[in-house]
Amino acid sequence: MICLSSQPLARELFSAAFVCCWKELSKPYRANLIHALETAFVADISPEILQALLNLAGFLEHDSDGGLPVDTSVLADLALKCRAYAKALHYKEREHRMGGGSSCVEALISINRKLDLQGRKFFVTFYLFVYLMIHERLTLAPFLYRICIGCIESRNNEA
Repeated sequence: MICLSSQPLARELFSAAFVCCWKELSKPYRANLIHALETAFVADISPEILQALLNLAGFLEHDSDGGLPVDTSVLADLALKCRAYAKALHYKEREHRMGGGSSCVEALISINRKLDLQGRKFFVTFYLFVYLMIHERLTLAPFLYRICIGCIESRNNEA
């Protein structure tokens, strides 16, 4: 009843209340709820609601059950949609560790640019360049090489 009269309190307690209900749901109900959440993630709804759902996903990552069973790329796209670039970087890095492709690499570089993390962008790009050279997937190597050189030049100009 208190939450009905206090919007800020209701927002603060939303994730904790969701976890309590989530743990009581049977597998079919969980599957239905996940489907509804995934539909909401891509819907044209209020940014405030999308941000609350993104925060919910982050909150559930700390749960012993391992979080929402939602594809990491979906969460990364949701974070980008909310302009939560640090969260988007977190999810894209996780996606890359799980074997994300070249689009994941490009997204990592783009997110680092948006966060203006020049040193990190250089490290990510250089790591991927070396990785591609070692594994002989040279299709992206020239593109990444140009980015590495650009990062080095911009760091030299800043000094």
